[in-house]
Amino acid sequence: INKSYFGEGSTYYPKDGRVYSLTWTDRPILIWEDLNTAGTESQLTLTYKREILLPSVIREGWGITHDNDYMYISNGSNIIYVVEPNQDGTALNIVRKINVDVGSRSVYFNEIEMVEDEYIYANNFLSDEIFKFRKDNGTLVKIWNVEELMAKQRDHVIKLGQGLSYDFGNNVLNGIAYNPVTKTFFLTGKRWDFMFEVQFNDEETKK
Repeated sequence: INKSYFGEGSTYYPKDGRVYSLTWTDRPILIWEDLNTAGTESQLTLTYKREILLPSVIREGWGITHDNDYMYISNGSNIIYVVEPNQDGTALNIVRKINVDVGSRSVYFNEIEMVEDEYIYANNFLSDEIFKFRKDNGTLVKIWNVEELMAKQRDHVIKLGQGLSYDFGNNVLNGIAYNPVTKTFFLTGKRWDFMFEVQFNDEETKK
């Protein structure tokens, strides 16, 4: 992407076979077209198509995911915007917004991932927390703390002798991908040296 942009989340939208990439405060959304006629999500050959602007009510682009009908965009708050392209693909229309019920917590939802077409998982920026909530009404289901993963990254950096120069405050958890075949998640963070495959214990509900 253009080096003047701060690239954020990307997602494949099955309705039009394109990939949508957010930029942070710059506001353009980059659209990539699949040149692979098979049109499968696992085998994409992308070429740049155009830019469109983030809808004005979404102040910044952080994370993006999709289901079979819509795309979902986070903006660093507890609100998730449900959007779809207009008829000619030159803008995104907001269908509705999800107010995630987090109680009195301060949250900054960043990277988000759709799971089993029913739940959204989100990392809470500047924390080691993963939130799970319903996509239909924003009901909070559970919160996990994965601080042990950050600890592994921290120990690795210190062993390399880079502990004093490494920006631990900014290089935080920031990456979620779900594998529906194995029902496991891949987690990573900003400038992390590792990607971790994990399976979440989903027995208890967080209230």
